[in-house]
Amino acid sequence: MANPHPIQRLVEEHPFHQRDAIKSGIQGAMVGGGAGLFFSAVQNSLAKQNVGAWGVFTRTGGTIASLTALTTVYCFSRDAAANLREKDDSLNTTIGSFLGGATLGLRTGRTSYTLGFGAAFAVVMTAFHYTGGSLRGTRTEVPGMDEYERKEYLRRNRRRPIEETVADVGEGIQPAGYEERRRERLREKYGVEIKPVSAFTVLWLRGYAKFDNLISDGDYAFACFVSPWSWSILSAQLPAPDKISTIHVYDFDNTLFQTPLPNPRLWNSATLGRLGSPDIFVNGGWWHDSRILAATGDGVEREEPRAWKGWWNEKIVELVKLSMKQKDALCILLTGRSERGFSDLIKRIVTSKGLEFDMIGLKPEVGPNSERFKSTMLFKQAFLKATMETYKHAQEIRIYEDRPNHVTGFKEFLDDYNERQQDFRSQSSRGPITAEVIQVADISTNLDPVVEIAEVQHLINSHNLIVDSRSKRGRSERLAIRKTVFFTSYMIPPEVTKQLIELATPHLPDSDVKYQANAVIITPKPCPRQILEKIGGMRAKMRWCVAGIGSVENNLWAISLQPVPASASYHTDSATPSVVIATRRGARPSDVNKIQQWQPIPPDKAFIFETEVGEKVMLRIEHEEGSDDESDSFGSRVKRKQSKMDGDDRQQRSTSGGYGHNTTRGYHTSSYPGRGGSRGGFRGGPLNRGHRGTLRGRGGGRGGRGGRGGYKSLDDLGTRDGQGGVSYDDTFPSVGGYHPSQPAPSTQQIQPSQQQAGQWQAPGNFGAGGTDLQKFY
Repeated sequence: MANPHPIQRLVEEHPFHQRDAIKSGIQGAMVGGGAGLFFSAVQNSLAKQNVGAWGVFTRTGGTIASLTALTTVYCFSRDAAANLREKDDSLNTTIGSFLGGATLGLRTGRTSYTLGFGAAFAVVMTAFHYTGGSLRGTRTEVPGMDEYERKEYLRRNRRRPIEETVADVGEGIQPAGYEERRRERLREKYGVEIKPVSAFTVLWLRGYAKFDNLISDGDYAFACFVSPWSWSILSAQLPAPDKISTIHVYDFDNTLFQTPLPNPRLWNSATLGRLGSPDIFVNGGWWHDSRILAATGDGVEREEPRAWKGWWNEKIVELVKLSMKQKDALCILLTGRSERGFSDLIKRIVTSKGLEFDMIGLKPEVGPNSERFKSTMLFKQAFLKATMETYKHAQEIRIYEDRPNHVTGFKEFLDDYNERQQDFRSQSSRGPITAEVIQVADISTNLDPVVEIAEVQHLINSHNLIVDSRSKRGRSERLAIRKTVFFTSYMIPPEVTKQLIELATPHLPDSDVKYQANAVIITPKPCPRQILEKIGGMRAKMRWCVAGIGSVENNLWAISLQPVPASASYHTDSATPSVVIATRRGARPSDVNKIQQWQPIPPDKAFIFETEVGEKVMLRIEHEEGSDDESDSFGSRVKRKQSKMDGDDRQQRSTSGGYGHNTTRGYHTSSYPGRGGSRGGFRGGPLNRGHRGTLRGRGGGRGGRGGRGGYKSLDDLGTRDGQGGVSYDDTFPSVGGYHPSQPAPSTQQIQPSQQQAGQWQAPGNFGAGGTDLQKFY
């Protein structure tokens, strides 16, 4: 007799996971292409006219294309629809199959056929998916058997007693007296009576790990140990697990604390990657040397008394304080920084702010089970799993994280963790936990440029000392800081930049322009010694008065200048001293020389401002033997690459070599009237030692890929139309002083101090053995 109340199928809802639609489309294309190749081969072999094996592609190749397009569109559309809808149901199959069938119908060139193919294919595939995706279907053991009877039949005939399973598998078998002997060993080793049934370990426990505190609390006993194998660097007593109902986890870098990042206005793109990698420097990189973090603000000694004021995300600080007050909350600070290098420093930073965490987790060199974590995410996931397994009564966990990829990783990890806890096929260690990952807005900052260069030089010095002490057969090489000079100019202060843009605004379009107004170009390269001496050297002051406004084909706008006083000695790259205010896409700043007529500025709007001679430079880290020049120009790097490709004949016709072969477009006052070209038989004094080549003001030649290893870095500038040239838009901070905020749209500038002959040193003599800001190792 059939059960009058048959059991209905309950569809278990699973959290949706994003699919890789591109990968699915590629796989579909491969399957469809293979099927199309097979059918095309069959068609070609059955053809009456023998056209050879290539007929598979030339005669019936349309079959291959059609089936490839069909499967590609179907697989890609199905997964893309699932991602957009965030649901996994039959409607995704309907959308994908309709588009795939329509693609097949496009060959006919008729709309009705296209829609018909799509609808037919959608109906068939949707029905197939809805019925379980199986042509066989679900069959019962006995025809006509009710679902309830079928399950009862399976229970009676297929289920094995748990005792039999344990006896065969061998799990959970303990010899007689095991619990008593275990209790006796723990009492002899640690001197504390522990209840084995309800005891738990906060973290993974090694056989030789030492307990510093063993505390009994009701039916629970737990361990808080400070050995190198434990997770937390704190020795404080941990809360009992039955007292905790929620877990709050806070990231440190750029979530709670505004951690300085490498300044992209100082270093080229390849160097930014090197600074962040732990494999370039023997002693670790930016995130592995505590001196970088210790240099935040004015250094530890000055910042600690004032609790690093201005370097915190105050909203997250308030949340931490609320977590501290919540009695049933476990407050954790979790960071991927190394335990060995940052324990003391991070505790000092946190303590200065008055923040108290139950646990502070830093990544150890070796985990409790002798494992090595390949990434910060793997370490944090292991930490969170151990914490959730320990505090089994916690019903909620909140994680505050700034990096989007970590936010995604945490969400997937917690979803998988809850799925495993709910899976009847696996043994559940605890109940599911409500998880929420909150992405915190990026609040990253930068160090003072002078301090940043100094600390990076410290990293390099330490690296080189270790390399020198090792055998020469090692893979590591000595490193050095190089600089690339893009141009020399009279640098305009940010407040003057704002005035110049306001003055030219009535003549500019409302949009689609890029503002500059930050430099009066002297030379588009390192300045030759003769010119530098003429204008007064680096950091020399020069006053200008705005005179007129001009434009080139409504693509470039500039303001002409007059020296103050009129008899002052100066040098500019253009015939008329001028500053480029704005450009449209495709325009080159060097086109300012095409302006023939200048519209005078009314006397009531004219003003005088002061500039300073400086260079726009970009720093890079290279192998010490990787270049002959400590300082390099953009032009010389391009010329050297062209010389290697074109041979000696190219070298004779180019402007490579010393400054004795350079020709500059020299525009001067009465000291050098007209367009007097200046040639010199000098190779450069101490200010320019090592500069091998230059680039003319309009800089021909296509920008090379630059650098070692073929990467394309910020050194390889070029105009938008593909021609090599120097961008005069200065977006680099001044190493002579730190300006935390600048008015838009002007940007910060970099003005390095005069360089001495020989090795390049960081400004302020920080480069070689300067004062160590803090030693925490």
